[in-house]
Amino acid sequence: MCGERKRTDDFQCYDPERDREAKFRFGQDTGAAARVYLAFTKWQLGEVGPTRALIEEAVAHAVETGHVPTLVHTYFFKAHGSQVRISDPRCRCREG
Repeated sequence: MCGERKRTDDFQCYDPERDREAKFRFGQDTGAAARVYLAFTKWQLGEVGPTRALIEEAVAHAVETGHVPTLVHTYFFKAHGSQVRISDPRCRCREG
């Protein structure tokens, strides 16, 4: 799938040292933000398993950065996912 290939390319392009200043320009660390947005995209496509894993990766990455706006952004999306119950099978997309 094209999106999967893109995900790999995006995360391989991310360099924490090189992209260190980007969080001040964009408001949050781009590595954590990319994981969060990909997680919600996968959820909307019905791929619940990878969604939870990506959210946890994003949280771990945000904690590692120690950047408060990144932490707030990431925990907000984690909380939102919990509110809409990402893990609940009834929230999965239905075909047809």
